[in-house]
Amino acid sequence: MHFETEFDADLSRFADFDLIVAADGVNSQIRSAHEEKFAVDVQTRRNKFCWLGTTRLFDAFAFLFEKTEAGWIWAHAYRFDETHSTFIVECAPETWEGLGLDRMEQAESIAACERIFARYLDGHRLISNAAHLRGSAAWINFRRVLCERWSFDNVVLLGDAAHTAHFSIGSGTKLALEDAIKLAQVLDRPGLDDRTRLADALADYQVERQAEVLKIQNSARNSTEWFETLDRYLDFDLPQFAYSLMTRSQRVSHENLRLRDSARLEGVERWFWQGNANRDRPVQPMFTPFALRNVTFANRIVVPPMLTYSAGEDGCATDFHAVHYGSRALGGAGLVMTEMLAVSAEGRSTPACPGLYDDAHVQRWRAINEFAHRHSALPAASPMMDAALAAVPGASRNTGDV
Repeated sequence: MHFETEFDADLSRFADFDLIVAADGVNSQIRSAHEEKFAVDVQTRRNKFCWLGTTRLFDAFAFLFEKTEAGWIWAHAYRFDETHSTFIVECAPETWEGLGLDRMEQAESIAACERIFARYLDGHRLISNAAHLRGSAAWINFRRVLCERWSFDNVVLLGDAAHTAHFSIGSGTKLALEDAIKLAQVLDRPGLDDRTRLADALADYQVERQAEVLKIQNSARNSTEWFETLDRYLDFDLPQFAYSLMTRSQRVSHENLRLRDSARLEGVERWFWQGNANRDRPVQPMFTPFALRNVTFANRIVVPPMLTYSAGEDGCATDFHAVHYGSRALGGAGLVMTEMLAVSAEGRSTPACPGLYDDAHVQRWRAINEFAHRHSALPAASPMMDAALAAVPGASRNTGDV
């Protein structure tokens, strides 16, 4: 084993080695030197971040949001060891430039972050993890790394060299260790006495790890995009903002939150809809009413338009439509939307597409609508059908239809 040794991507000096494991991180020299063999896809994300540390110990993972004159800036803080916490500062590029962080030297930039987050640091200092770098602090953009292939010949990638997951879900180290465990397992299988068997083992390693990695990367992408579009959520009331933050990756669902802290989730559900106030068990937000101008929907479930291609050649809806949309309505959705209805025979995409350009069409859709409203909680809103019928020459209008 060799320590404190400068490393480069020249693999010729390892020519007689059985296996080369490249675990050299997100900026992997080996991956960069052999991009075509690994089929590398690197995506640079929008926000700026700086990876710092502090002696302030956080009891749990904390998201710390601060509003400045240049916009919002936030920190991801969590315990690192018995004496230090990780403290990652992130912001939009406009905020980064507006605060002048792009022009500051490293010490000045860190001092600025200490001032911004002073109420969370309790007098503790921020520490750079790039003290060896001169000049400006190490503000960078996150790079999402994907590799179509994780190995070639006797070279294999591991951890961030093969894939990255945004720090906001904190799974990078977990993924790397799981890679190492799986790689050890496939290499421990019998028969690895030649390069062909080694290639098979490395292929198994990728197959058995890649699906799990992609799940985490998908969740990490959702989390990344949440922070990149933070302005969408800043006006939320605190309970809704916290809920959105906790479910941002979609790995944590509504019901998963109930398993973690049912009392807290029920508090959010009661806050969300006043009709929950006197219920033993609150109704989930998905099933609460939704008011849109003068129309109130029974819940927030919408059946979107589905092209059925089941109309007669004359463009008239058939029994299929009656059963199809009737059953959707009976299923309890708050809103059912029909497929596209053409305003002329020539406007149909296919001869099996329905229209709304003849009195027979109007009567057929009116019957379907009346059934849906009579046997379900669908609202009897008037404006849409009223406007549609107005375009039909000679058609009667019934403002009770939708």
